[in-house]
Amino acid sequence: MKSFFVVIFVIVVLITTVRSATNILLYDLRPSIKLSTDDIYEYAHLLGALSGLANRGAPRLFTIYSDSDLRWQSYMNSINWPQDANYTTVDSIFDLVNRLSDVINGVALYDPKVSATSKDGGGGISNAKWAQGGLFAFYW
Repeated sequence: MKSFFVVIFVIVVLITTVRSATNILLYDLRPSIKLSTDDIYEYAHLLGALSGLANRGAPRLFTIYSDSDLRWQSYMNSINWPQDANYTTVDSIFDLVNRLSDVINGVALYDPKVSATSKDGGGGISNAKWAQGGLFAFYW
């Protein structure tokens, strides 16, 4: 009977100490420089929002905005953080949205003709600007 409990204990210890790999999606925004300035701006905003949603609980998305991000990723790999990370390169912004659809619960749309959006450089949107109709939010 004692050996039975020892075996159970060993199994529990092995199960709890086995580390699973961290799967991280890798998206490189640098090739987007071929797009118009407005499109690059939109991609960068979308990636910022996706990063915040995807990485809320654990690392799931790493975006390369510039060459310095590659150095940062190399450093993280050198210290094995996150532990045993497996990177999967995603080539399309549409594929990235599809892969992260589990964290997307709505959409915010803006009217570029209304200065109440982040394009006005104001650093944010006040409640009064919401009332102007420049930003629309939909949740499902």
